[in-house]
Amino acid sequence: MYCGHCGNRIPEACDYCVACGGPAPAPAPNTPEETNPPLARCVLTSVPGGVSFEVPWNRTVRVGRSRSADISIMDPSISRLHAELVRTEDGCVVRDLGSSNGTYVNAIGISQLTLRDGDTLHFGTVRFVVRIGVVRMGAREPVRIGEIAVSASHDSSNPADPRLRDLVRIAKDLARREPTDRILERIVEAVLNGTSADRASIATCDRATGDLTTGVHRVRGGTQDGTRHFPRSIAHHCMQERVAILTESAGRDERFHGNSIVTLGVCSAMCAPLLAADEGVLGICYVDHVRNTAPFLYDDLDFLIAASGIAAAALERQA
Repeated sequence: MYCGHCGNRIPEACDYCVACGGPAPAPAPNTPEETNPPLARCVLTSVPGGVSFEVPWNRTVRVGRSRSADISIMDPSISRLHAELVRTEDGCVVRDLGSSNGTYVNAIGISQLTLRDGDTLHFGTVRFVVRIGVVRMGAREPVRIGEIAVSASHDSSNPADPRLRDLVRIAKDLARREPTDRILERIVEAVLNGTSADRASIATCDRATGDLTTGVHRVRGGTQDGTRHFPRSIAHHCMQERVAILTESAGRDERFHGNSIVTLGVCSAMCAPLLAADEGVLGICYVDHVRNTAPFLYDDLDFLIAASGIAAAALERQA
């Protein structure tokens, strides 16, 4: 027996719903309800954008950036196979699949959790609002999620955020055909000023060999010379997975190995791929802290992703 208000299962001996306090429905033997019990629908709506999809009954739905995922989210903060959703009689369960940037429910990182109505669900930096209602099995066809693609956009037109105003100005310079080197320098300066980072770099990739070469590098308070200013393990993970990365404690992060993190004194870091139109990787945009006192936030990663998109456009124009 199920509550007609929230869809929660009600024990046979109980005459009210323990979840919402509503009265239990009157028993109706030999009616379709017994073989066709009502189930709570689970609908996720992207914010911003308002794209919605329903998690169908009794089917595992994979979420990720890969086109083989059931729900494809084209955002650099999303792993190729990021998480999965399963709708059962007990609710809608979300499971993280070892994603690079994690799955969060109400700002808390989770490995597995049953969703509730009104929850805020993040895959990487992409946000959804969870709505749970009531529908009877067979009352409507489940949505064909294979046909749905959610494309998350990073809005760079919000005048209230000075960081985004800087990116808008750089994008206008790109449209005016400013030299690529100057565009990349301005992007690195904007990223350094727009976050609490101590160091920022753009490195370009030789698409034949995969080798990375630092193109522009800045440190807070000056310029530092050299050929490499980023850990190879972080850069290679970013490029191979084509995913933007945020790590709060790089030296203890099991995703990354090698001595370069310690040698370069990296505490926390972010790295975003510069993606070409053909999905190839043109390079990376990298920032880090050498202090433990100022961790990066996911808003910072969103900003880095937006900046990386402009950098990729500048490099592709040059090619």
